[in-house]
Order: sequence, then C-alpha cells, then structure tokens
Amino acid sequence: MPRPTSARARDPARCIRRRTAEPGGGATEFGSAESRVYRWHERHPTARYLELLSTHSDHIVLGDARLRDLLDAVGEVLERHGGVLDLEYETSLWMATATGES
Repeated sequence: MPRPTSARARDPARCIRRRTAEPGGGATEFGSAESRVYRWHERHPTARYLELLSTHSDHIVLGDARLRDLLDAVGEVLERHGGVLDLEYETSLWMATATGES
C-alpha cells in the first residue's frame, strides 16, 4: 500500500496561496487548484548510482578525496549486494491559474 504524501494530505489551493504570499502581506489569488502525484521505479546499476550520488550538493561539498572515499564505500556495499539498487520515486505537481487579483 502506498504511503500517504504531504501533497495529497493538504489542500493544494491553500498551499499555493501560502507559498506565493508577498512580503507585504498580500498574496496572488488563484482559481481552482489541482494536484497530481507521479510515481516511478528506477533500477540503478552501481556505476550509474554512484554517478547520481556524485551530483548531490551535500556530496559535492565533501571535496574530491572525501567524495571518492564515500563513493568507493557505497560502491563496495552495492557490489556485495548484487550490484543494483532499486529506488521508488515520487513527484508532486500542484497547478493553479492566477486570476490576476491580489
């Protein structure tokens, strides 16, 4: 059973209004809002997963030597467990049309 996500647990129109509020207290008005959730599965062989990990900003800031050590260690673990990592992804899309009022 899929776990509930925050996008489905909230009212999309309310969240869109809150996230577009202007610093002075005004907010752009929107018409009806809609949310969609897209899920997919991706199978990552070790080399591709290590390439993906090397693009994450929290890994890039480690510096070359520490990043290489991290990637080597993760690669060793993945290879010991079959050389493939299966990941589930989920993306939430919230859409609304601005009414032009504020």
